Amino acid sequence: RICIYDQQVPETAVRLQSAAVADELRGEGVTLAEGRLLTLARRVVSGDLSKTRAFREGRVAIQDEASQLVALLVGQGRKILDCCAAPGGKTRVLAQRNPRAEILAVELHPHRARLLRRLVPEPNVQIVTADVRELPVDACFDRVLVDVPCSGTGTLARNPEIKWKLGIEDLADLQARQASILQSAMRQVA
Repeated sequence: RICIYDQQVPETAVRLQSAAVADELRGEGVTLAEGRLLTLARRVVSGDLSKTRAFREGRVAIQDEASQLVALLVGQGRKILDCCAAPGGKTRVLAQRNPRAEILAVELHPHRARLLRRLVPEPNVQIVTADVRELPVDACFDRVLVDVPCSGTGTLARNPEIKWKLGIEDLADLQARQASILQSAMRQVA
């Protein structure tokens, strides 16, 4: 079943800032279906979402429902740490659900941190380019989200080239990196 799934074109899921955006998208020729899990999630049935005003203005974002759900499960807090934050979909959900919170989004790679800043304009988000295992701040956080780097094999339907780039030796390295990032993040929990 996994192999069959990975050979199909995946659905495009989106996150709406409000339910009213769905009506606006319909008016611009985008047909949506209800999300499978979340109230503000939709699935694109037809139309070009990228050409809509709501997409250009950031009022609708392409984001899998599972990714949206992870950010929602973090809950609410006054100080939130988002580790390995780029490209920023989860960070933006956290910021919008917690508008009074101080959110620190940490990203290892400078080019991805720049993308994060562009995609997450919310003023309550501070972006730091750093290795979360050597976090340059001395603080504790009410909530910590850790979305560690992974093999990507769960995204083969969207990224089929992964099966040609990933070697068995990469899995051990990834597992060690994941564990060390998680251990470092746990030390930041209040």
